[in-house]
Order: sequence, then C-alpha cells, then structure tokens
Amino acid sequence: MKKLWIIPALFLTGILSACEGKGTIAAVAKAEETVYAASDEEDEEDAAAEIVIYITGEVNNPGVYKLKEGDRIYQAVDMAGGMTKEAADGAINLAEYLTDGMQITVTSQQEYEAQEEAKSEEESGLVNLNTASKEQLMTLPGIGEAKADLIISYRENQGSFASVEDIKNISGIKDGVYNRIKDYICVN
Repeated sequence: MKKLWIIPALFLTGILSACEGKGTIAAVAKAEETVYAASDEEDEEDAAAEIVIYITGEVNNPGVYKLKEGDRIYQAVDMAGGMTKEAADGAINLAEYLTDGMQITVTSQQEYEAQEEAKSEEESGLVNLNTASKEQLMTLPGIGEAKADLIISYRENQGSFASVEDIKNISGIKDGVYNRIKDYICVN
C-alpha cells in the first residue's frame, strides 16, 4: 500500500515547490508527514489483520499460509492449490471463517466414509465386530478379555466377519452367548 501513497506525495511535493510564497517548505513537510502517517496506519492494520493457518490432507500443496482476518476456508484451500481428486469436498465447511493458528485437514473420501460409518455405529450403540477394539468388544455381555482376543485374532487371520452369526465360529461362543449379544453387534 505504500506505493499508492508515494505517487500523490511526489505530485503534491512538485506542485507545492513550484508555488511561490511563504510556508511552501512547511506545507511540503506537512503533506509528507500526513502521507507517511497514513501509510504507517495502514501497515499496522495490515499486520494486525494477518492470520496464519496450517492446511494439510488432501490438498495439492499442504503447508502454512498467511491470510487475512475474515477470510474463509475456501480461500485457504485455493492458496494450497485446491483439493486433490481423492478429497471429500463435502466433509469440510468451505464457508467457515478462518482463525489465527487454525489447522485445517481435508480428508479423503475413503476416510470421510469411515468416519461417518463409525459415527453411525456410535449413535446406534452397536459394536462392529470388524472394527471394534478389545475394550469395545469387552462391553458385550459374556465377552471377557480372552474372548475379545479370540474375536480380534479371528478377523486378523480369517478376514472380516460376513454376518453377525459368524461370531459363533469363535471358540466358546455358542448359541447362548450369541443370543445375549446379537442385539448389540453388527458387521459392515
């Protein structure tokens, strides 16, 4: 912004120095003072309005960027070269205002779908046999540490459970235990 003030200041200086009479030098000095004061105020405003954000994930050029206070996430994404083809563009609110120090992670479509699935399972209260941790499995009636370990070992060695009934393939889980947990489990 300083460049915009230099041209009028030089023009004003030239006009005033061409004038004859008392106070010409004082007028020029006063005009320059005003120009520099206005320029300094704008520099301070520009510095105060600058924010720094970190954008990562499915953008073409992840990194740290300087933007202006009041900018939005879509502007940060644009600065980072836009989203990759794998990005889940619906997973992030592009209209959200940026804040200083903000980290923005653009997730892939695959990650987004997994997060949504996990959220859905959490809301349903069901334990997914194919993704549940040992602790989550142990929340099921009749499933202790040993059976939870067997379930995890089964899915690591045999692959995902195709149906909830497949849990009966686990040693020690027969119809009685299955009937107690069938309403609390799912597979995806």
